[in-house]
Amino acid sequence: FFSKRTLLSIIFLKVYSPPAYFVWLREAGANIDSRILDIGCGSGDLLVRMRKDGFRKLEGIDAYIENDIVYENGVSVYKKDLSEIDNKYDFIMLHHSFEHMWEPIKVLEDISNILNNERYVLIRIPIVSSYAWEKYGENWVSLDAPRHLFLHTEKSMRTIAEKAGLELKKVVFDSDEFQFWGSEQYLKGIALRDECSLAHGFKKSVFTKRQIKKYKLKAEKLNRNNQGDQACFYLYKQ
Repeated sequence: FFSKRTLLSIIFLKVYSPPAYFVWLREAGANIDSRILDIGCGSGDLLVRMRKDGFRKLEGIDAYIENDIVYENGVSVYKKDLSEIDNKYDFIMLHHSFEHMWEPIKVLEDISNILNNERYVLIRIPIVSSYAWEKYGENWVSLDAPRHLFLHTEKSMRTIAEKAGLELKKVVFDSDEFQFWGSEQYLKGIALRDECSLAHGFKKSVFTKRQIKKYKLKAEKLNRNNQGDQACFYLYKQ
């Protein structure tokens, strides 16, 4: 199902709305038997959901959790740094953790060392070469200094991937309405954790549901035009 488009998979995707990770795995040629590692996964919520859907070989690492976590369903999340990993994996993913890491080229080199040949790593990050950055500048919500240590463009990702021995095969933009309402709040002096922030719902928010719907449609259009402020990078190891 995940490794190629079959008639069954096409019908399934048209009838149902599958989880986002179905698309990531299919793009990477991974399947339920692939050994998968999630780097910077927090408590491992995504891995737990994947386990419920039948994936069996799942691991996560996060250097900032208090202790190792072992779930009853078999999912394990370890308090480890990437450099401490010795196992090999068929698919590795980083969901908005790469931009928080020092020495990005070294990170990619370490990932390449634990990735099996002819396999993919998926890196999802904010993109500075975007409409939102051009429009909002220092008020762009995904600038997020000082937590975001590096912000990339498609060109810079291709460059550092090559230096680490990986090939950038595909870029898919996946930004959403957050780029607008978060940045607009900053322009109005409203922090993300403020009681008036949309993060807490519409009750005290300065936005209407109609405005957010418009932001969502605008984000979808930007993604189609490769101008969204977030993207998925599929890096391939020969």
